[in-house]
Amino acid sequence: MASTSRSSSSDPQAHKLPSGMLGFVIVWIGQLISLLGTNISAFALNIWPYELIGSATTLALVGIFFVTPLSMLIAGPLADRAFEPASRTRAGSGLEAHFTRTARAWPARK
Repeated sequence: MASTSRSSSSDPQAHKLPSGMLGFVIVWIGQLISLLGTNISAFALNIWPYELIGSATTLALVGIFFVTPLSMLIAGPLADRAFEPASRTRAGSGLEAHFTRTARAWPARK
């Protein structure tokens, strides 16, 4: 009887991934779509509390709360170098994340 199972080496084109410029363009387009969706969501989530409450202060606060976690990308490595005990840095980061999530959800409540 002949074997019906295929080995991966029998068909070299079966698992060939795009490489070179084609691979780069595919990844770049995927990242572009992802970034566009992220920014549209951020814009919509900024406008939504303003439409619910009608306050410019709410709009400004929600915008600040969206930017604060992004600033941690820069502040995190700086804090690691400035403060020796890593437990303080982790505690502060956890508190900041908690307050940011709470503040984001606050304007949606009535």
